[in-house]
Amino acid sequence: MANFALVTMLLSAMSPVFVSGTAVTPIQKVLTMMEEMKAKGIKAKKDEEVAFSEFSQFCTNTKANKQKAIDAGAAKIEKLDADIATENADIEAATADIAELDEDLGRWDKDKKAATDVRKKEQADYAATHQDYADTLDAVERALIVIKKMPQNVAQGASLIQAHLDKVASSPVMPVEARHALVALLATVQSPNLDVEAPEAYGYESQSDGVIKMLEELRVRFRSEKTDLEKEEMSNKAAYEQIMQRLTDQIELGEQEVSQRTKFRAQRKEDLAEDTGDLKETQRIKAEDEKYLEELNALCHSKSQQFEDRQKLRAEEIEALSQAIDIIGSQAVKGSGEKHLPSLAQQDAGASFAQLRSSPSPAQKRVASLLAERARMIHSPTLAMIAQKAQDDPFTKVKKMIQDLIVKLLDKNRKTRLGANGIDEILNHPWFADIDKEKLIAKQLDPPYVPQTKDDLAYFDKNLVKQSATEVADTMLTPSQ
Repeated sequence: MANFALVTMLLSAMSPVFVSGTAVTPIQKVLTMMEEMKAKGIKAKKDEEVAFSEFSQFCTNTKANKQKAIDAGAAKIEKLDADIATENADIEAATADIAELDEDLGRWDKDKKAATDVRKKEQADYAATHQDYADTLDAVERALIVIKKMPQNVAQGASLIQAHLDKVASSPVMPVEARHALVALLATVQSPNLDVEAPEAYGYESQSDGVIKMLEELRVRFRSEKTDLEKEEMSNKAAYEQIMQRLTDQIELGEQEVSQRTKFRAQRKEDLAEDTGDLKETQRIKAEDEKYLEELNALCHSKSQQFEDRQKLRAEEIEALSQAIDIIGSQAVKGSGEKHLPSLAQQDAGASFAQLRSSPSPAQKRVASLLAERARMIHSPTLAMIAQKAQDDPFTKVKKMIQDLIVKLLDKNRKTRLGANGIDEILNHPWFADIDKEKLIAKQLDPPYVPQTKDDLAYFDKNLVKQSATEVADTMLTPSQ
């Protein structure tokens, strides 16, 4: 019987419900819970608004930056396309120019060779002709000397005259009429009737004057033609040198132009390669930016829709909670609750133990039904959870802990009974989790109610009351076999 009294004392002294000195009813507990949930809902709604505002600003700024980057990329791509087209055109033009210059260089080189060949032939012709004039003039000079001496001794000069006149007559530069005259003179000199002893031979003097005059005219003519030939040679040489200088200059300029155009083409090819690579990279970055912007638009739209849905859900939850609070906090419900569910502080221990066997009040059920219906309408798991809590017996957890403690304390088997290993095993039970064990052992905790177990048995089971104290003690303390 002493153990049972100890259990009763511990339950009455340690229960969180009994320790409270404030008047609390189940309705008030539900009301407090809903007020807290409403406050949390309002705070969560406000927090979501702040967070979404920041996210919305992030979306706006990021979209603007990405769109700006995309526009810049598009402008750069357009410029690169234009530059690449220009570079390709420049390369084609440079290639055509180089081909044309190569053709010109080949033609000018051929012209140089042709001019050189012509010049060589001219030089050979000049040398031969000039030599002919020189030989002919020499023969004319010698013939004149011989002819002028012939009147004194025709017989001695006949052979000399014939030799010189033959050379003059056979000269390639000799005019035809002069050649005929010389041939006739040679016939006279070679005539068999011409005898050195004949007196007619001395008559030759009268014929030589015409020959001398002709030879002197030929000498003058040949000298003039020789001079003209020399001048012509100088002119031809100067013309050749001018042609060669012009062709050389053209070839040099052409080669310089080919070099410049080749370098220009090479540079444009480098520019083309660089711009082509830059174009591909810009297109890649632009495509990534466009994909990112598309995904960001979808994300921002989705988040915006989710925010609006959550805000609507929060507002409906808050409204439902407000209605439930108004209902359960109304004077009619509150008055009924205070009447039928008195506070633990206002009731004696008997009433308090009776509440442990109580079920949810009609007001709780009404509120729970309202919240559950609204949860189904707006698909709110929060309201569904609150409805479940409003419907639950507020003493369920307390009753479970008390039942577990009592069952273990009243175990008939001494070895498995709670406390068999000492008082600490009892004090470590969850029921005593919030109790200062040192104060309890030192008896410094004052229970709110001490039952008068000597005369008042109203707090015990009626079946136990009918039994004698000895029977009860035997029943509780007899170890199981």
